[in-house]
Amino acid sequence: MSLSRLCISRPVGTIMGVVCALVLGLFALTRLPVDFLPRIIYPRIFIGIDFEGADAKVVEEQVTKVVERELATTQGLVRIISRSREGAARIWMFFDFKRNIDLALQDAIQKFNVARRNLPDEIQAELQNTRIFKSDPAQVPIIEFALSSKTLRGPKLQTWARKVLIPQLMIVPGIASVEAFGGQGEEIQVLVDFLRMQGLGLNLPAVLRRIRSENMDMSAGRVKTADREYSSRTAGKLRNKEELRNLIFPTQDGRLVSLRDFAKVEERGRERRIFVWLNGEESIKVVALKQPDSNTITVVDGLKARMNFLQRYGIIPKDISLIPISDQSFFIRSSIRNVLASAFVGGLLAVTVVILFLGSLRRTFIIGLAIPVASIFTFFLMWMGGFTFNIFSLGGVALGVGMLVDNAIVMLENISRHQDKGENPVESAVAAAKEVESAMVASTMTNVAAVLPFLLVSGYVALLFRELIVTITFAFLCSLFVGLTVVPMLSARMLQLPMTSGIGRFPLFRFSGWLVERASAAYRFILGPALRVGWLVIVLALGLCSSAYFLIDQLGNELIPQVDDGRVTVGIRFSPGGKLEYTKKVTLRIHDMLLADPEVDKVFATAGGMLYGRNFSASASRARIAVNLKQGVGVFDYLKKLRPRLARLEYPDARIFAYKSRVRGLRTSNNRHNRSFSLGVRGEDLTVINRLAEELVDRLQGIPGLNNVQVNEDRPRPEFRVEINRQRAAELGLSVEDVGDTVSTAIDGSVATYLNRLDRRVPVRVKLADTEIRSEQDLENLPLFPPGREPTRLGHVARVRYGTGSSTIARMDQYRIVQVTGDIQDRSIGEVGQDVRARIAGMEIPRGYFILPGDDEENLRKSNRELLILALLSIFLVYVVMAIQYDSLVNPFVIIFAVPPALSGALFGLYLTGTPFGSTVLIGVILLVGIVVNNSIVMVDYIERLRGEGMELREAIIAGASVRLRPILMTTLTTVFALIPLALGWGQGSEMLQPLGIVVLSGLSLSTLLTLFLVPCIYYLAQKGVARLRSWVGLAPREFSPSR
Repeated sequence: MSLSRLCISRPVGTIMGVVCALVLGLFALTRLPVDFLPRIIYPRIFIGIDFEGADAKVVEEQVTKVVERELATTQGLVRIISRSREGAARIWMFFDFKRNIDLALQDAIQKFNVARRNLPDEIQAELQNTRIFKSDPAQVPIIEFALSSKTLRGPKLQTWARKVLIPQLMIVPGIASVEAFGGQGEEIQVLVDFLRMQGLGLNLPAVLRRIRSENMDMSAGRVKTADREYSSRTAGKLRNKEELRNLIFPTQDGRLVSLRDFAKVEERGRERRIFVWLNGEESIKVVALKQPDSNTITVVDGLKARMNFLQRYGIIPKDISLIPISDQSFFIRSSIRNVLASAFVGGLLAVTVVILFLGSLRRTFIIGLAIPVASIFTFFLMWMGGFTFNIFSLGGVALGVGMLVDNAIVMLENISRHQDKGENPVESAVAAAKEVESAMVASTMTNVAAVLPFLLVSGYVALLFRELIVTITFAFLCSLFVGLTVVPMLSARMLQLPMTSGIGRFPLFRFSGWLVERASAAYRFILGPALRVGWLVIVLALGLCSSAYFLIDQLGNELIPQVDDGRVTVGIRFSPGGKLEYTKKVTLRIHDMLLADPEVDKVFATAGGMLYGRNFSASASRARIAVNLKQGVGVFDYLKKLRPRLARLEYPDARIFAYKSRVRGLRTSNNRHNRSFSLGVRGEDLTVINRLAEELVDRLQGIPGLNNVQVNEDRPRPEFRVEINRQRAAELGLSVEDVGDTVSTAIDGSVATYLNRLDRRVPVRVKLADTEIRSEQDLENLPLFPPGREPTRLGHVARVRYGTGSSTIARMDQYRIVQVTGDIQDRSIGEVGQDVRARIAGMEIPRGYFILPGDDEENLRKSNRELLILALLSIFLVYVVMAIQYDSLVNPFVIIFAVPPALSGALFGLYLTGTPFGSTVLIGVILLVGIVVNNSIVMVDYIERLRGEGMELREAIIAGASVRLRPILMTTLTTVFALIPLALGWGQGSEMLQPLGIVVLSGLSLSTLLTLFLVPCIYYLAQKGVARLRSWVGLAPREFSPSR
């Protein structure tokens, strides 16, 4: 017994099955995590190494190279990138997508431990706090606030944030971390009076050592008594500022003096190197991160509710302001709302098409029911598969809305045709369902077969779109289940009712019915002559298809579409060595200019470095301004107006550029920058590399669509280099450490120790009072304190020279590299890449130096190549499924001819809408291959059935194609109309899926139009050819089974 017959005979069981599906789907819907992107673990590992006090070149030679050599042997590694800067090394490891990232992390830790054991002991001790972790988009902040106050200033606001605010927010369910950046930290400063210290016979290195050694607790072992055992320790920790003032120092003449006798101990704010403003108000940045499996929207709502609670009960004072500057939940809500709106509007349009064709409320209800039932049960399958409610998985539902009714339409249209002949409703439902079951199964299996190869590949595109592909497959299977169960059961039962709405008598529905009949008659009239000139029809149709392929070269190329999330970033860079005061001045002026723009909602400015997520980097020559636009203002249109305004600003030594902020957590290349264009200059000599990089920047200026071209790394920075004469220093009893401590203390002060205050440690910084270093002469006149000798000057034991030092040394695959980056707008990466190669073609590059293309363009070529192979494999699998279904090689060959017109239609659609060719387009092509053959399957299946009943070939083709015209038009129009909202790209976040909608809509439209004539002609000629071939080899004519 077939499934349809079983459901028709057991209506109560069928209804209960549907109810169970709805309940399970709604249950899953309430538990699906909501996020913007799917759960993605990128195959990359980060290693953060701190090596305080070391120059960038020293870090590179003594740490980075040693660690890189060992890490390079890690299995599955495809790229290793490092950055060495003063006091730190950062290493990024990128792995093959097939590599298990958890095992790779274990291997990386083992390799690092091996590398550390090969380092000198003093360096090994410095690397105890190394951080190693894998990349996870969940580590990106879900919300960021600007914290400001009118009464709490300086370190008081930072302390309040860490003591009061952060502990209160950490209790919100789903929160992993809350951190505050950009404020002024606490600090206790010991301001040493040089002359008084000298008069007491003390020297600076001795003072530093004394403060360090006097502030510690030491374990003293176990004390065993007769009946117990006690641990013991020497309690020597300084408890407060007063104890520090009273610290005892022995002098050379045997006296005891206190720290207060030659120094002032004051509590001050730490020197600020990063300044933050929101809409002109000096602020602190507070970021919140969620736990990996938490729901972003729920966690953000919980945070806001907690802050409202704290404000209501006065825990957050009224003068303290907490304003969101970046809220992922807002963009997620907006994007998902727009996708759902597209799905809802598409569903309404599909139902409208159905009611116009059928002119019956009951039949429309039966078909319309397929959309919610199949969609809701799809949510249950998504939950079982561990998916999230994100723009890609919802995109799969939105893409499938129009196709969810295809199976229901085919089933109901055939049942209605039988019932219109006056047959018994139940018997006609059973007979009609039996006729189309095989065609429905075949068409759904071709859809599944078309997308199956996509699950076999890896890469960034596969990570992003896998949930979309699987979700739409779930939707196809659910629609088949509904079409085989619910539709025939409801058709058999509901159409028995004698009462009718009479809607079919309305003029609009009578006209639509008349129009369909006339179209069917005209089609039948034209099809007969078309079969007589079949070869001409085939040549004309394929010729039209071929013309579309000349458009490929005129389409641009992109990996994935850019998303308008309403955020713009303005970057400001000065030459290294620029003063922080000048950086602040320029930043605030640009900030004020942007804030006065009526299209701007919020302006968040950072001067003196960068705050990105939970990371920060201090640099006096850098600033960044994040601009949030008002709703309805397009990012790309705003950038076109903003860039000329910034170009007209005249600030000496300032490089100002604006670009669209990338979606956080979204990565498409094995690189650490977030720009859409890059080139790399590889070599060994930093001077030569930087010269070539600057020449590249000059050559690439003025390329249409390429903006903000710049060297990504900082230029060499100016520095004073103190070169110590070791012999003279040794004669005076001074070590390199003594000299270094003195120089460091005189310039910035030296952190000698820390005082513990409940939940925090406060640094104690020792400085020389009233000492300012402004020149080489000031450094040379710096006093030194040889033990047992008269003070001397630094110039007596060292030379001070002016020079330049590397701010940062970048390496890729164990070679030094400098990257040139830029932003692409209004053109595709492929078009810009062609112009770039033309500009640098004549560039003279020294031997041993190379210009490397950026990852985005290479990934685009690789992704397009893989997806093109997948498209061909999809066509092959679709053919295999149909061959098995029909037990024939000829019919699948006929049906597959629906694909070339579809591909041509897709190209025409891309060309007319100006959509670049890329990964999302090719995914649309893969989906399209499985969809467009459905109409041909329905047509050929019925023609075969008529021939099995004894009808002659030509008559069977004309009759079968004419009968199947109405369901073909209905399924095509419901799918096309349902895709219109998605293809138009309504609202934020829709840009990612718009190319898919355009490809399927335009491809299906042209394919249907042409295959109505192309497939019958090819079928006719193919069957005639097969008959001649069988006759020629002496076989009997093919026999048709009436049951087929």
